[in-house]
Amino acid sequence: MIWKLSGGARGMLLVAAIAAIGVLVPRRFGFFFLDPAILLLYSAIAVVFASNFVVRGVVGQDDEPLIRRIVRSGALFGWVCWLVILGTALAALSARAGRTVMPAVLLTVGLILLTGSVAWLAACFAALIAISMDSVRTAQGMTRMALFFILLIFIVLPRLLPGAWQASLGGLLTSEHLGRNLLLLSPLPACAGYWLLGRVHQVLTDRSTPLSIT
Repeated sequence: MIWKLSGGARGMLLVAAIAAIGVLVPRRFGFFFLDPAILLLYSAIAVVFASNFVVRGVVGQDDEPLIRRIVRSGALFGWVCWLVILGTALAALSARAGRTVMPAVLLTVGLILLTGSVAWLAACFAALIAISMDSVRTAQGMTRMALFFILLIFIVLPRLLPGAWQASLGGLLTSEHLGRNLLLLSPLPACAGYWLLGRVHQVLTDRSTPLSIT
C-alpha cells in the first residue's frame, strides 16, 4: 500500500529529481544555504509529499482506523522525503567544502522536530479534505490550493504588521536561540493536527449516522 500511495516508481523518481535539483542550490549559494530562512523553506517538501500521500489513500475511504494509519504513514513519508532531499543538499555542500557541513546541533534538532510536526499537520489536513471528495485529482487540487492560501497568509500578513513587530519576527530567523524556538513551536502543529483528526472522526460519524425525523 505504501508503495502505491507514495506514487510508485514515478513518486520515487520525483523525489530523486528534486534531490538532484536541490544539489544545485548549495552549489550556487555556498554557505548561504545554511541561512535559517532557506532551511525552513525546505520543510515545505514534507508538507507536499505528506499531503499527496494521504489524498491518494483517503479519497473514497470511510474506515477510520485505516485512515488514521494512512495519515501516520503519510506524515512519516513526507518527513523522510524532506530528510533525504535536505540531506542530499547538505552532502553536496560538504563535498564542495571538503568537510562535513551541518547546521548547529540545536537548530538541526529543532528543524527535525518542527518538520515532523508540520508533516503531521499537513497529513491530517489532507485527510479532512479528502474524505469529502470523490476524485483524487480534485482532492489534490483543493489541498494544494488551501495550502498555498495558508502559505500566502504567512507571507503577506507579517508585511501588514507594525514595523517593530516585523523586526521582532525577522529576529526570530536570525536569533541564536532559533533552534530552541523551533523546539518550543513544534508541539503547536502537532496539536493542530490532532484537532483536525478529531474533525475527520466527526465527519465520518455524521456520515454513518442515519438521519431521523423523530
